[in-house]
Amino acid sequence: PTAKKQLRRAEAAVLREVKQRLDEVAEADLDADRTGACARLLAQLLTDSLDANPDRSRENLHLRILCSLVPDEARILAALAEGDQFPLVHIEARGGPGGNRTVLANASTVGRVAAIHLNSAVPVYLTHLRELGLVQEGPHNDALADQYALLANEDYVRAAIDATEDRLLRGAKVVQRTVRLSPLGAELWAACRPGEPATSPRAGNGYRSAYAGVRPAPEKDRR
Repeated sequence: PTAKKQLRRAEAAVLREVKQRLDEVAEADLDADRTGACARLLAQLLTDSLDANPDRSRENLHLRILCSLVPDEARILAALAEGDQFPLVHIEARGGPGGNRTVLANASTVGRVAAIHLNSAVPVYLTHLRELGLVQEGPHNDALADQYALLANEDYVRAAIDATEDRLLRGAKVVQRTVRLSPLGAELWAACRPGEPATSPRAGNGYRSAYAGVRPAPEKDRR
């Protein structure tokens, strides 16, 4: 089955379960107010937990996570599932009130490598994946120097740096880090792709081809 079919089945299973619970609440008391209905739904969840087990709970967690992802985020997850680190950059404005202030968080080349359709949304996607606990931040990696330089040439990264200058601040501080799959992300991938090697849906578009023709930022712009 395709990933889309699997996701639709997962969504349908979650919706059926939620509908069944709501129907049970509605049948118990059609005239109940919203507070009462919520209380009974919580009571039903607690009752269901008595019959749960680790495997069922883990599956429910995975279903909840998958239903919250958009396709581009799934492609990023697949790229990270290969086990590679990717450059991660945060842009901070220097010298504002109260010290440095983050103007862009979680910029990365992983979106290009994963061939997502909305590359400018990489910071939003990675922020969401981090909130879900699927990816984790790591220290700067000197071996990724060329990739950091290429990332600095991304339009949305340049715009964030330029914004710090437009506001008459003391310029931008570029915080270079790395991003990789977290233990939870690896667990989710293994559960959804059992017995399958982690494979990115890049169709052969590696890092270099994804940035074909793009020159690294000049040395003076690598802050």
